[in-house]
Amino acid sequence: DTTIHFKFCKPDTITHTESFKIYPNPIKDILTIELPEELDFKNPISFRIVDVAGRTVLQKQLRSNREIVNTQKLASGVYSVLVSQNNATIYTRKIIK
Repeated sequence: DTTIHFKFCKPDTITHTESFKIYPNPIKDILTIELPEELDFKNPISFRIVDVAGRTVLQKQLRSNREIVNTQKLASGVYSVLVSQNNATIYTRKIIK
């Protein structure tokens, strides 16, 4: 059984954090990120995947509420996915590859 911990920043910015979905977990070659429909894309939204040493191993700007990310090149391990807008992290989730 896998325990998943969530960390929410700026709770006044996003009120429906259950609308964020990152799957599958554990991942293999593809990761899907689904964002709430009410999220405003007027200000750029990006995500980054960070390894346990704090190094950013993948970074991309999100252009829609559903993005598919190729994770083939990631080594096996534990990572954090951070979704940001206006230089503030609005959602964080741990993933396993």
